[in-house]
Amino acid sequence: MQDLLRDLPGIREKPLWGGLTYRYRDRVVFVLTRRARSILLEMKLTEFEADAALRLPGVRPHSFTRLARTGWIAVTIDAGTPMSRVSDLVDRSYELRVESASPA
Repeated sequence: MQDLLRDLPGIREKPLWGGLTYRYRDRVVFVLTRRARSILLEMKLTEFEADAALRLPGVRPHSFTRLARTGWIAVTIDAGTPMSRVSDLVDRSYELRVESASPA
């Protein structure tokens, strides 16, 4: 998972209490934390995309309610999680954050 996130253009990895953040131009794009038997990946999508993603197994709203209302989700990744699904969510979240960080 770390390699997938590190390989995105312009992304920098920074330590965070209990995990790692992945930033683009100092904006947090992803937060990755380890759990006992899984990894938790937090990311932002549009509200419409987040609503669709929340129907997938292992996806829940961000634990901080204010962020959850703005499209932040948390994906639990374990041995049975299809990486293609996670990769699709990562790609869309990355595109969204890079677009919003680019000057108009």
